[in-house]
Amino acid sequence: MTQADAVIDGQTTFATTEYYTRAGDFELNEDGYMVNSAGYYLMGFPLDARTGNAVGDNPEVIQIGSQPLPAQATSEIKYQANLPSYPQTNNADTSVPGSQYLDTSGAITTTSDIAVADIDDFLNSSISGQSITVYDQNGTPLNVEVRWAQTAANTWNAYYSSGGDAVTGWYLIGEVTFDAAGVMDTLTPAGTNTVGAGGASFVIDDLTVAGVNAGDIEFSFKKGSLTQYADPKGLASSVSLNQDGYAAGQVVGLSIDGAGRIIASYSNQQTRSLFEIPLATFQADQNLRRVDGSAFAATPSSGKAAYGNGGTIVANALESSNADIAAEFSKLIITQQAYSANSKVVTSADQMLNDALNMVR
Repeated sequence: MTQADAVIDGQTTFATTEYYTRAGDFELNEDGYMVNSAGYYLMGFPLDARTGNAVGDNPEVIQIGSQPLPAQATSEIKYQANLPSYPQTNNADTSVPGSQYLDTSGAITTTSDIAVADIDDFLNSSISGQSITVYDQNGTPLNVEVRWAQTAANTWNAYYSSGGDAVTGWYLIGEVTFDAAGVMDTLTPAGTNTVGAGGASFVIDDLTVAGVNAGDIEFSFKKGSLTQYADPKGLASSVSLNQDGYAAGQVVGLSIDGAGRIIASYSNQQTRSLFEIPLATFQADQNLRRVDGSAFAATPSSGKAAYGNGGTIVANALESSNADIAAEFSKLIITQQAYSANSKVVTSADQMLNDALNMVR
């Protein structure tokens, strides 16, 4: 059984190019068509990529193209972490007040990027905020490494690595302050920022890593997702980074969901709904003509197929039999009773004939 298997619950059928069938063992052939084991091509309605709604009044042959899913540039990085109230940096010494802070009285300031010449001082006075892969408009992956440096009590600067720029080692994202309870209070941006009831965010203008410009990317914090509480290791904890971009991807699998939609899975971990499978009903389905391959043909007596209500699709299952056992058993009993009655008639007629012959003799 493949992921494209489906069974119908109800007195309806799948529509194929010529006939109607309940055999839902579909798979993708080499030409991209959905075909069952009898060789019938499945029909469906294409779905609008923007709205997700079915398009058209009549189903068409389902063909899954080989074209890749286009890349999507990252537009947002969602960040979550707890920053320690006292960071254990390489320079931190509890006997020296303020040694845990990034020294911003010299070449490094609270509003400057970190020059290549100052990278060592910066790394010794900051902690890791982990990293994430983002994508530019062509799907080029870029590794964005984040670091945090405390510059004063309850005040932190966020930075991301340039990835080897000859002049700048780390770019400033912005400054975050916390209140005495460890709750995020204000943002001071390097570019643009927003603060709202649902959270806060910076906008990193032209995020650039290793010389590749990924464009403007929002660096956001959901309400309550960035805090400053004591941490025994003095490191950033509960760190989580998510982003919304991806590289281009090829189709690697198909499935049919419970709503009767064909879902394509891509090599970039994305999924897309491509077609909706309609179920066909007839005014007099008992008048359908049976054809090879567990299929049926419409007849003048059955009427034309109508698409809509009448059944549901059960995904990842196969129908073991098309027969209604109770109905077929009832028919068998009726046939048996008719046979028994006819047998008695024949026996009685034979007896009467014998009696008549005896009377003649």
